[in-house]
Amino acid sequence: MKLTAITSIAALAMTAACAQSPESIQPAYVTGTYDCAESRANVARLSSQQQSAVTGDFVGVLLIGLPISSMSGSDVEAELAIAKGQLANCV
Repeated sequence: MKLTAITSIAALAMTAACAQSPESIQPAYVTGTYDCAESRANVARLSSQQQSAVTGDFVGVLLIGLPISSMSGSDVEAELAIAKGQLANCV
């Protein structure tokens, strides 16, 4: 019983540190206006990088129990949120 609780807590902690999927990241509030073509390209590039981080975290947790991509800095969640905010303000 005690081992099951510890294992559950450890599993929850490991998955909580994983990178979020690009679709679940909300746009950040940004001011100003931005070029739509450049913003779309930036969101697409960062979404691809974030999806790679999600996959890397999944594989890392599955194989060694650690979210490798998030730990190594491959998670671009903040940059993607800003880029999505810029896309919302494009002209």
